[in-house]
Amino acid sequence: MLSELHILAQHNTRPPMTQCNTKTRVNFHPDSPVDLTFDAPEISSDGGLTLLRQADEQLGLSESLVKAVPDGRQQAKVQHTRLEQLRQRVYQLAMGYEDCLDADRLREDRLLKTVCDRLPEDDPLSSQPTLSLFENAVDLPSVFQMLFVLEYQWIRGLEEEREVVVLDVDSSAFEAHGQQELIAYDGYRDEHMYHPLLVFDAKDGQLVTAILRAGDVGDSRGAPEYLEELIGRIKALRPDVDVVLRGDANFAKPRQYQTIEQIDEICGGADYLLGIARNSVLEDKLAETTEKAVEDFESTGQKTQKFVGFEYQAGSWDKPRWVVGKAEAGPQGENPRFVIGEFREFPPEMIYRAYAQRGESEQWVDGIKNQVDAQKLGCSAFSANFFRVVLAAAAYRLLKQLGRTLQSAADELADGLASTENPDQHSEEQKRGTLARLRTLARAEFDTLRGRLLKVAVIVCQSTRRLHLQMPRCFPAQGAFLRAASYLNSKPPG
Repeated sequence: MLSELHILAQHNTRPPMTQCNTKTRVNFHPDSPVDLTFDAPEISSDGGLTLLRQADEQLGLSESLVKAVPDGRQQAKVQHTRLEQLRQRVYQLAMGYEDCLDADRLREDRLLKTVCDRLPEDDPLSSQPTLSLFENAVDLPSVFQMLFVLEYQWIRGLEEEREVVVLDVDSSAFEAHGQQELIAYDGYRDEHMYHPLLVFDAKDGQLVTAILRAGDVGDSRGAPEYLEELIGRIKALRPDVDVVLRGDANFAKPRQYQTIEQIDEICGGADYLLGIARNSVLEDKLAETTEKAVEDFESTGQKTQKFVGFEYQAGSWDKPRWVVGKAEAGPQGENPRFVIGEFREFPPEMIYRAYAQRGESEQWVDGIKNQVDAQKLGCSAFSANFFRVVLAAAAYRLLKQLGRTLQSAADELADGLASTENPDQHSEEQKRGTLARLRTLARAEFDTLRGRLLKVAVIVCQSTRRLHLQMPRCFPAQGAFLRAASYLNSKPPG
């Protein structure tokens, strides 16, 4: 068998792709001129694709989603399977390549071909026009079926010991340019847009579902119906889990209250914790508590918060409901806030603090919107743009799974260090450095995770017996990379 060096030498003799202006002289070194070229076709800049494919296998994500993708092509003429195309698009989004145009270069990438089940020497992956045809071949019923797959996989993945699921619901503005179907102008934001509904698991920010909506709908439009179906599926598969819906005042509507209360009557264990807009009646009920907060601030000079619970019934409500008020006094004046939720048995401050934790959802919205580019919706058809959102949701899911893997690998390594007797000092220092990096990357935003772990050069060598991935010896995160890869490899799918 040829040596790896010989194989690499053979690969490097392949004729480069025809390019224009492939050589540039850059003058910065004091002793020698530097020539810059882009003629090393065997090197991929995306070594982290291997971890994404392992995470995909762990979840069974792509194989589950593709079952909902229609394929009316003549199979005898098919060069790219739907599974290959779905993986290509999702992996590109996860690695930060938001545009289909990127495929015209990346389709030749030897590692991207490998993680999409082609061999490095095989023909290229799908081009931009082929991927655009793929995206426009998916109709709305298929898109909703894929959303159901995402939701079902998340429910199935809930820990057995999980007792409470808090769903953070939010909306966002996905800016639109051009003539996309169902976009609308929003005067408040001064932009044409879609208005998607997003739901996250509050425990770790995992995306549960992402529903693209027309640009002219309100924040809560359709939310009661969507959430009723979602919570119903949770209760059907995990009747032992209590579900709490959490959102800001935009979702505090009588229809939403009634929907959750009906689910609670039928299944039990369903509640809501929603911000509610202040009005004169609520402020009157909070007046005595506000006076005490003002007195404390005036005597101490420190911002003061006090909390109280009370019953309140708006004119359009069918019955009174429990509201928690926060009276705040500080240098900026008074700042009353209100939260609605039937948690009468808990102290008012505890209830308000539980609601206030939803502030993390803004970071998660940014993750799906900007860091996997779900808002880059350039197709004309609404169904194609909705499908793009689902692809971005899958990319989000893979990156979140990788974050979980890094945390699990860190916990495993920490347990090993704690149980080791008479450790080798040098080896222990290396492991502790890897442990710190694992924990940092596990909490990192997607952009940081890509830059520090996934964007690493790799040479892909193919022999008759195996594929060999060669990464740089100087890669700072190699310990964390190897730990994550080994952890993913050791855990069965599902």
